[in-house]
Amino acid sequence: MQSKLSSTQPGRDRRDEVVLADLEKRFVRFRAKTGRGARVPIELRSAALAALSQGVSPGELSRACAISWSQLDAWKRRAPDFVQAVHS
Repeated sequence: MQSKLSSTQPGRDRRDEVVLADLEKRFVRFRAKTGRGARVPIELRSAALAALSQGVSPGELSRACAISWSQLDAWKRRAPDFVQAVHS
């Protein structure tokens, strides 16, 4: 499988690339096992939110992991600790 990530993106931190590549692989495995429409497990939701808090953009997560912007927003609203951590 070809990764949707580009190591030539301006301003990209190598650590962010590693975090996003790992998360992409985890989502690919999850989707291969469960198919479309399955509820994303808390571990993957938490990892996606952690990536956001580490500086990975919502657009990058959306492209790499096939997570919609509305889904990310819903996960953030359900995780009040995430909002506090990002804004502190």
